[in-house]
Amino acid sequence: MSDNISVFKGIKPKPVSIATWQKALENIKSDRYRLAIERARKIKETEKYRKFKTTLPAVTFSGTFEKRRNCKNIVSPTGFIIPDLDHLKNLELIFDILTQDKNTWFVFRSPSGEGLKVGFRAQNIKDDKDHKQFYFAVERYFKEIYN
Repeated sequence: MSDNISVFKGIKPKPVSIATWQKALENIKSDRYRLAIERARKIKETEKYRKFKTTLPAVTFSGTFEKRRNCKNIVSPTGFIIPDLDHLKNLELIFDILTQDKNTWFVFRSPSGEGLKVGFRAQNIKDDKDHKQFYFAVERYFKEIYN
């Protein structure tokens, strides 16, 4: 398992660099993207927001990719699954609960500020089949533990 992830410039399909997931998370939690995120959160029109969001830097916590972000092009998986929890009514409460969950590696607010990105990690994720099994296990976990 690798700690390296692909970094993309916006939604461009080809990675522009490689970083560690730790460094990417450090950048997300720092003020590095604060101005862009604040600008995104001020956009209330859905289509304008979506268009602006495509200009934000993007990372693939699940691993490094060659050419495009898809199961055929993964070079080295990290073992991460990142559930995207959108449009939450009790965002801060859920954020606090998930930061206390022993299975959560990290949690941060999405660019919109209305959702969360949650990091779960498993050992021995080698390919797309393993990744999908883990995804469905995480989905079951959320349903059973958090309804």
